Amino acid sequence: MIEVAKDSHANLMAKVAPKKQLLFTLKISDKRSLVGFQLSNRTAKFVTKIGMENAGLLPYVVLVEDGVTKILDPKYYIAIMYPMLKMSQFMKISTIPGAIQKEAINLFK
Repeated sequence: MIEVAKDSHANLMAKVAPKKQLLFTLKISDKRSLVGFQLSNRTAKFVTKIGMENAGLLPYVVLVEDGVTKILDPKYYIAIMYPMLKMSQFMKISTIPGAIQKEAINLFK
């Protein structure tokens, strides 16, 4: 997991609420929520390079728990969603994991 922001749960949820990338929030408890956000068009284009057969990939989900936001490292998330991805295909999208991480960080600024 990669930490992308730290603040109180209420402040983190308030920061993300007005963002246009926000697709959904799911309150699990008073101190735990899931936030789904849409990747930018530029970042999301990687799906067309490697195929759309894994619809579970998007939207990207962030866990907000006890004042800390975390995402599964995008390298691993892509590997889980695309288990048959070849190294040559991954090399075509090698900048995407960093771009996803930056977008998650920017979501809570």
